[in-house]
Amino acid sequence: MRKNFSRLLAALLSVIVILSSAVSAFAATNCNKGHQYDANHYCEICNAFDSTFTGMARNKITWYYVKKGNVDTSYTGMAKNQYGWFYIKNGKLDTSYTGMAKNQYGWFYIKNGKLDTSYTGMAKNQYGWWYMKNGKLDTTYTGMAKNQYGWWYMKKGKLDTTYTGMAKNQYGWWYMKNGKLDKTFNGLAKNQYGWWYITNGGLDKTYYGIAKNQYGYWYVEAGKLNANEKNVEHDVGRRYITVSTNEIVFDGENNLYTLIITAHRVAGDFSVTYEVDDTTYCHCEWGSWIDDMSCPLYVIAKEKGTTSIKIYFTDTPEQACQDISVDVRDLNSEPGEIPDSDVEVKVDSIISNYESKAKYEDSVPSSTWYSSEATMKILKIIANEYDYEGLNAEIIDDIISEYEANKEYAEGVPSLDWYATEANMKLLYVLAVEADPMNLNRTTLDRIVDEYDRRNTDEDSVPRMTWYASEACMKLLCEFIDEVDEYGHCIESVSEILDEYNKRIQYEDSVPRLTWYCNEANMKLLYIIAYGYDYYEIYGDTIDEIVIDYENKGEYEDSVVRMNWYAVEASMRLYAVIAKELA
Repeated sequence: MRKNFSRLLAALLSVIVILSSAVSAFAATNCNKGHQYDANHYCEICNAFDSTFTGMARNKITWYYVKKGNVDTSYTGMAKNQYGWFYIKNGKLDTSYTGMAKNQYGWFYIKNGKLDTSYTGMAKNQYGWWYMKNGKLDTTYTGMAKNQYGWWYMKKGKLDTTYTGMAKNQYGWWYMKNGKLDKTFNGLAKNQYGWWYITNGGLDKTYYGIAKNQYGYWYVEAGKLNANEKNVEHDVGRRYITVSTNEIVFDGENNLYTLIITAHRVAGDFSVTYEVDDTTYCHCEWGSWIDDMSCPLYVIAKEKGTTSIKIYFTDTPEQACQDISVDVRDLNSEPGEIPDSDVEVKVDSIISNYESKAKYEDSVPSSTWYSSEATMKILKIIANEYDYEGLNAEIIDDIISEYEANKEYAEGVPSLDWYATEANMKLLYVLAVEADPMNLNRTTLDRIVDEYDRRNTDEDSVPRMTWYASEACMKLLCEFIDEVDEYGHCIESVSEILDEYNKRIQYEDSVPRLTWYCNEANMKLLYIIAYGYDYYEIYGDTIDEIVIDYENKGEYEDSVVRMNWYAVEASMRLYAVIAKELA
């Protein structure tokens, strides 16, 4: 048995040797003169390609498409070698070509003569513009895409010049006309979620007013059509008034209700008046203006019963008026007292406006911008509250005016968020200067702002500039705490926050993650400030709830962009608490 097995093994080894030799001889094809072709199917001695080969082959100069050993100058298209797929023109590799090309598997995107599987975007061939994903034509894609001429609407992978309507990209919702983004359009447009107001081609959730579509005139609130308010054409082209509610009910919990009155489309001086139908049951008093168009009206319950309030422009009492029903069902034992300061009303109005815009927003960058903008408005209130003598009022107004001017010409939501964050930095600088009456810290404050300006000098990345502004805000908050922390109670906590931030960014090169780390640090610093100003221990629970809500949102969240929004939003709410504490 051993001898037979040995013979069998020897026979098998002989067969393997013979087969190996055969394979080797087959792979190494020789030219007619017996020279061996190289791996690129070329005989350097004879300066000739393999006469049996069809495909890509290379000589000393470049790659060609050969057909049975001869360069096929009639061939233009894709071909493959051991390095991948390439574009051939007139039989020769064309490294100058960038665009679409086709092989037996479909259409692909070529860059500098080679298949580019990293490319996602638009590309053109003789049949029109198409959408490419990972280098291949994607006929399943419907949505917006961009090329060197602007943003376009794609349907099943192809540019659809017949489409007019709304479409969405990473920056929000837009209005498309004949397949192209139309930045000249202002008016109502529809998507699957309803009718919306478009300004300069983009969904405008800051818009409150009247707009028209083919079905009539409508009220628009926070950019969305109010289906309950139709045929209001009597207000078109003229000013009008909106109120925070048209129904007030007193049920014994409080005898005071704050109604926010807002005038729209006003120019120059104007006057708004209220009339109470029966003052037996309630009376009203105006608060101070929240901004140029909005003012609180305090409604104080007196007796059980029902009445109504009419709000109108003094010179046109029968036009653009609002009627509010008042139902006093029960009274509180404590009389309704109008607050000494309107700060709380103003801050609550800002937060309410933010929430109304963010409620239906599915773009995280837009929601982040709304938070940053609301923070700016609250910071303006804080800076004015700290400015006891009104010395910085003009500077504060200039910062807001500069933001509004930048906002008008901003190219997308990321720029808007940067402008708002930069405005917040400038307002924090004013606040830190106000908290340092002896100018002991002025050099440090100036250095922080100067450093931000230097970093932005040669920077063209908007996300990076937003991070720079957020980081400058962080440094200014640290200085502010140092100025108001008379006994140094917060030094250790601030140092821990800064140390943690610096450790996290040490080896981090993702700008969105850097921005999130920075805004989270800002939130923690504001937590310290908010507790520091809570002298009467009124807001402790609210402060804790804000931070706990942020932590709960982040527990199962893996989107850095969304976490950054949560941090900015939490900071906005902490600023709101600080504003109320200072008032």
